[in-house]
Amino acid sequence: MASLMGHMDQERLTKSSHSASFLVQDLRDLVKAGNPLLGEIAIELLQQAVLIEQRIKRVETAACTPESEDDAVMAPTA
Repeated sequence: MASLMGHMDQERLTKSSHSASFLVQDLRDLVKAGNPLLGEIAIELLQQAVLIEQRIKRVETAACTPESEDDAVMAPTA
């Protein structure tokens, strides 16, 4: 599997993905808050956080695509 980014960038992307997932889970819990106003605000934040999480996952997928046969460097044959 070929990667379009360096090791440190991959680690940062992975950390961002985990953080986004934790945020989404925490906001899902906050939606259940006893305070209706807090729950309503949490719903709005959750919608935004889910979009961010999805975008990060798309970046991960795009950045770590398998190398196709056409892109592979082939050694010359003699």
